Amino acid sequence: MRKTRRRAGGLEYLDLAPDQPGTWAPLVIGLHGRGASAEDVAAMAAWLNPETFRFVIPNGPLEVENAPWEAGHAWYVLGRAQATSLTQSSELLVSLIDAIETQYQTPRSQMVIVGFSQGAVMALEVGLRSAEPFAGLVAMSGYLYAPETLGPLLRASQDRQVLLLHGTYDDVITVDASRLARDVLEAAGLEPEYHELPLGHRVSPQSLALVRSFLERVLRPASRQGSRLKIPDST
Repeated sequence: MRKTRRRAGGLEYLDLAPDQPGTWAPLVIGLHGRGASAEDVAAMAAWLNPETFRFVIPNGPLEVENAPWEAGHAWYVLGRAQATSLTQSSELLVSLIDAIETQYQTPRSQMVIVGFSQGAVMALEVGLRSAEPFAGLVAMSGYLYAPETLGPLLRASQDRQVLLLHGTYDDVITVDASRLARDVLEAAGLEPEYHELPLGHRVSPQSLALVRSFLERVLRPASRQGSRLKIPDST
């Protein structure tokens, strides 16, 4: 797996590509939680079959002080400014996706967005509101933002593949948030895959195994189809 730091759509990101230069691969967009970074998500990619997929892992546009550690990143602030900051980050993330769709010749139908905590909120926000469906969306320990506005969109787009994971011991974002997300999606006619795990606000080998299985299921056909394709190695 080759790791390169790049920038597109107004966001810095890590590009984790298969070792063979120029080989096309379906794409996984990894989104970190509050106070974390692209490097944190990159450390988890080794659990998710890195030689089968290409990973694009952006840093959120906001900085968060993690004293005594170095500053991390966030996707939005809480409180009154949440709506504005979340909307701004969503626009940046869509711009990044548009850019990499062209750069890596990979349509949304061959991309999965995987997010944890704030990253899970962004994955659902951007993925569910996209006019063109992604191959899949994964939300770990997250929630739906403004779920009351999603109903009409989801009823018109029931071909969304969604995996929801949440720890029953999570005291940062309680499991009720994912239960509500599941109920909203099911009420709109979707069939999300849903798992509760005996965890706090974190990921585990068990949760990553579920994510890997989901990725291989929704992207494997594209992987076989794309294995014969070659693209220029971006610089």
